[in-house]
Amino acid sequence: MNRLHSRAEINPEHPRINKRSELQQQYRDELAKALTATHKEKNAWENGSAYRMLKGAKQTDEYHFAEEGIKMTPAITELLNTPNDMPDSEFLKNKFTIFLKKLEAIPDLNENLTKALIINGKWWALVQKLDKFQGLDHGKIADFFIKYGQGRLVAENLEKFQRLDHKKIAEKLIGNKLWGAVAENLEKFQGLNHREVAKKLLENKKWEYLAQNLEKFEGIDYNQLVDILVEKGNLHALTENLEKFKGLDHQKFAEKLFEHKKWRYIAQNLEKFEGLDHQELADRLIQAGDAEYVAENMEKFKGVNHNQIAEKLSKAWKIRYIAQYLEKFKGLEKTVKEELLYEWFKKEVNANPQAFEEKNKTA
Repeated sequence: MNRLHSRAEINPEHPRINKRSELQQQYRDELAKALTATHKEKNAWENGSAYRMLKGAKQTDEYHFAEEGIKMTPAITELLNTPNDMPDSEFLKNKFTIFLKKLEAIPDLNENLTKALIINGKWWALVQKLDKFQGLDHGKIADFFIKYGQGRLVAENLEKFQRLDHKKIAEKLIGNKLWGAVAENLEKFQGLNHREVAKKLLENKKWEYLAQNLEKFEGIDYNQLVDILVEKGNLHALTENLEKFKGLDHQKFAEKLFEHKKWRYIAQNLEKFEGLDHQELADRLIQAGDAEYVAENMEKFKGVNHNQIAEKLSKAWKIRYIAQYLEKFKGLEKTVKEELLYEWFKKEVNANPQAFEEKNKTA
């Protein structure tokens, strides 16, 4: 006998078996019979058919119903077989209404039913009618949502859950890596220490959620946060949300970016910086060897002389950037055009005649 495929006798008194409900054991017995039948097929384990069967079984609602000890009544079975598409059209709204009416018609809205709805993917209807499930432990329902991958729905509808410990729910969501769900709905969580949440986001490199929702966090030292983000190197999230950092000295921040050689973030988000000298900034970028960021974002540089910029790009041997972003230049002189043609950029010149129109030599 092949020991690998031999099966030991099952001890019905095993602690793990004793903990199972009758439904759980019944489902497992039926699954075991099906696997045994597959096992008898030649090379069933070698070719993977038995493994695929077991893996497939674990992905079914029936498997999870049994694991959770959910007793399927005729009313629940009929309800789960009713279509429940998201109501994004008139036709689907009618179907959704029918489903909700059937849900409300069930006399015993119990924990058994809430679990069945979540496992079956009808969690949206449950959230809509959560107020009808009186007397149930909403904390357990929230935990079940999180367990089956719908934790974000708990955060987004937190006000509908009764008697929840918001701090524990936030910890569970963060523990399940649902950082965004907490940060984006932070105002709904009562009693949270915002600085602790911010600290956890930073520790786990989820600073984009912090920056994008900064206005919701209370007690945050913006200047200290900027120093941390610059040091960590996540400048995209910072500069993309610069307007949310109230009271920040933009000139000092720009200098900090220059110190860390991250000046491209200034050019790419120049419209969000206040009090900067755009001509001086363009000159510094070209001198630093990042002329491309000037040409690429030329329309954001206000009050600069485009011909002077073009001349400096040419002297820095970066004329190709003028050609590449020619549509962003205005009022260029004939000498620039001639130089571009000389450097074999005829296609770009012909495609952007407006760049050489005699008007607005500065922007």
